[in-house]
Amino acid sequence: MKKTILITILGSLFCYSSMAAIFTVTTNSDGTGAGTLRKAINDAELTAAKDTIVFSVAGTWTPASNYPTITKPLSIDGFTNGGTNTSVQGQLGTAVRQLKIILNGSGSSTIYGLQITASNCEINKIERAWWGERGE
Repeated sequence: MKKTILITILGSLFCYSSMAAIFTVTTNSDGTGAGTLRKAINDAELTAAKDTIVFSVAGTWTPASNYPTITKPLSIDGFTNGGTNTSVQGQLGTAVRQLKIILNGSGSSTIYGLQITASNCEINKIERAWWGERGE
């Protein structure tokens, strides 16, 4: 009986880890705690499935150090949160863009943007600013 319970528990844990998860970013703080982009990336790296990171807050993220390298399929959807409209003046007139999530690289010349080594990744509606050749 004890072996059956242990096998059932281990089987349940294995099944759970292979199911896709949704991790929600709730703060633009650069820490490693709950609700941060850094924590969401780390948590997604621990599962076997292609997970999704969504945002419940709009804003600018200025990392003090490199984000974890994304080594498995992942979807990061910056369009899951409302943002602010901004006007951009160009040669063809004024366009209105909706900025949602901005990754700002102006904090250091040695920090890179999102580093991705995996295939089958989707990064949607993430604005990158001031990365130069380091993260674009």
